Amino acid sequence: MYDYFEIAYALAGQSLCLFLGTGFSKHITNNEAPSWLELLQKCCDELDDLDKIKEELFPDGKNILPLEECAQIIELLLTREEKNLREIIADIISDIKIDEEASEKVVAFFNKYEGIKIITTNYDTLIENSIAPKLCNSYCPGKPIPKRKRGIEVYHIHGSTDSPNDIIVTANDYYKFINIPSYFQNKIYSLIQENTTVIIGYSLGDPNLKPIFNYYSNTNLSSLNRGSLFYVTNRKRVPLHIKDYYEYCYSIRVIENARIDRLLGRIESQYEDAKERYEKRQETLQRILRDKRRKYSDSFLKVRHSFFHIISAASAIGENIKSRKMKVLINKILKRKIGFTSESQAWEQYDHLAEWLVYLGSVIDIKSTLLEKTYLKAVNHSMSTMSKEHRIRYCWEAYQTWKFHWESITRKNRTMIKQYVEKEKISIDAIRIVNEGKLAF
Repeated sequence: MYDYFEIAYALAGQSLCLFLGTGFSKHITNNEAPSWLELLQKCCDELDDLDKIKEELFPDGKNILPLEECAQIIELLLTREEKNLREIIADIISDIKIDEEASEKVVAFFNKYEGIKIITTNYDTLIENSIAPKLCNSYCPGKPIPKRKRGIEVYHIHGSTDSPNDIIVTANDYYKFINIPSYFQNKIYSLIQENTTVIIGYSLGDPNLKPIFNYYSNTNLSSLNRGSLFYVTNRKRVPLHIKDYYEYCYSIRVIENARIDRLLGRIESQYEDAKERYEKRQETLQRILRDKRRKYSDSFLKVRHSFFHIISAASAIGENIKSRKMKVLINKILKRKIGFTSESQAWEQYDHLAEWLVYLGSVIDIKSTLLEKTYLKAVNHSMSTMSKEHRIRYCWEAYQTWKFHWESITRKNRTMIKQYVEKEKISIDAIRIVNEGKLAF
């Protein structure tokens, strides 16, 4: 609902991290960059008995073993022939060039905005090649760590063609990566913790990165930062059970139907508004949290996006759900929003309330916190005054908000709301909403 604004808000605060996989390189090269599978198949071409090895490792073009194990076998075979797997990989990748038309929007984006951090498992230096040198610092195993600070930082956590012998590609390499602490392993933790991270062109299939995402999730169980990890896919629909898996294990929110150019365009469309509000909202929130006598004005809280600005400001200054003052503030705001719905000509407030409840339910787990009672009371009010049909004194827009954004709410919150709705028998429409999506677990 507010995903693109949240990412733009992070960009405005120079706390945006992009986690880029092979799909990103394919995009900016017009699909010329090889996938890991295709790369290893090309490496087999350097073997004397290439046809036999290819058929045994990749029958029908598919790998019979995990790719890092295939890479280990290929390396052992190449070593017998006194050939170097990593140098072969570097030679193949170094020949890949950026496609000017396919990369136009990406290049313009990187050269326009400073302070972006990039984590990538790609070996290529296409990103660096697309950014003005004065605006970029590149980091990879085997090269000295730059001491200067520049606009965009690129971290090649699995190595780079700038230092071929340090590329992480085989099973043995990955075992060392996950079991031996290193600068790059620790840096991933830091970047994900300190920034809003957007995963692009990546399948989440790397077994060595999943523990990092899981650690992030477990250390942010009660934090307003818990929802600041996004997985972007161009698929129009991701099954609910897969979304629940990502949210449950890694605290990842899924953004569907978003090709790379479209994603960047939507972020840019929200940027100026985010930048304008970034500093102001943080200062206001800090004053209100310090002084109980202060409060947000009615006119501000009647604006649709005001609640999101408050939550984003809280995330930016490091407040979390464990903070009693933050819980108290959110409780007060929700109660006031309910009050606004009783005023004359206040139908839009019902829709706002539904959006706020869906958004809050998507970024933090509410059950067994001081927010639970007020939150469920607000859910009751919202769902009992909505309607699937256009009816007098009932809000059709609120129903649409709950219906189309129900799956974005965390699994635990959906369970809590479903049980509450069925226990209280709020309305047929409410029961229809909580059962249409079904709970995946």
